[in-house]
Amino acid sequence: MPANADEVALGVIVALPAEAAGLPGRGRGSEVFVAGIGCERARSAAARAIERGARALLSWGVAGGLSPQLRCGDLLLPHRVVSERSEWPTDARLRARLLRAAPGMREIDALYCSDAPVTSLERKRELADRGFVAVDMESAGVAVAASQAGVPFAVVKAVCDPASRTVPPLALRMLDEHGRLRVPALLDAALAGPRAWRELRALRGDFSAARASLRRAARSLPSSAEAVVP
Repeated sequence: MPANADEVALGVIVALPAEAAGLPGRGRGSEVFVAGIGCERARSAAARAIERGARALLSWGVAGGLSPQLRCGDLLLPHRVVSERSEWPTDARLRARLLRAAPGMREIDALYCSDAPVTSLERKRELADRGFVAVDMESAGVAVAASQAGVPFAVVKAVCDPASRTVPPLALRMLDEHGRLRVPALLDAALAGPRAWRELRALRGDFSAARASLRRAARSLPSSAEAVVP
């Protein structure tokens, strides 16, 4: 058990600052680490959490939907994280504790972790045909760090863009690798025209729904990380 509130029992890894909304700040045995976008940044953030003493890791945030059965805001609790190079099981006891705390989560078999953004309907269908229902870009990095350190990890993801929606190229240019808004991209958005604006509004609505689900789940989690960590 941590000796004081500054020690970390649970390291929560998010890609974007906005995904941390509703999560408790540093203290009470948990700490949020904002990684930026991509597997390697997530691995580095997870390694920092372990250096701080984390005895369990949680990959938290949004994911793209690959199954038409999933709606924006659905909360997913994967049993496995799969990449093109390997796969990692999430910890069953950690999943069980999270599910008891927030029973609205939906258990799924596997979350696919991609090296590149999955934006097209064609790529989404390709992954769906392989049996995956959701995709992100960070959870494999958390899995690698957890495996190397011998600590349990779990994943909680809210569906953002559904299987039927493409992600417009302009949306990818809006954020830098750290998940921060690129100011020059605002000018691009202003000049993009009505169709691009509609696509961005739709994606913003998707993200708002996903973030609201994450906020509700965060409120349901125990006030102390010790109640979650196996």
